[in-house]
Amino acid sequence: MVQEEKPWTMFFDGSSRRESAGAGIVIYSPSSVVNKMTITFSTQCTNNRAEFEALVIGLRTLKDMGVTKVKVLSDSQWGIAQVNKEYKGISPLAMTFSSIIQELINAFEFIQVSHVPREEN
Repeated sequence: MVQEEKPWTMFFDGSSRRESAGAGIVIYSPSSVVNKMTITFSTQCTNNRAEFEALVIGLRTLKDMGVTKVKVLSDSQWGIAQVNKEYKGISPLAMTFSSIIQELINAFEFIQVSHVPREEN
């Protein structure tokens, strides 16, 4: 387990086009060490699904590293609102990922999931 007083920070984003989909994840340690990941999906998916996949992969990576405190940031207002349960209805896509994401969130001592403007992501 990684011992830290300050949280790590994870940025994630997903993207989908007609012929491909992918995601990017950037993780900063409290001492500003940077880990970057890019993912190309082998199947076509929506932009929202690519973002949920990136969130899951990033959280699993942090959990596997033994990180206990994390701030998660994304420019996806819809995705962040779904994770934070800020919408009255949850989309079918969010329901698919809900239990996986909740299990990962519960693995952390501290987690904050927030929206940031696109230019900060």
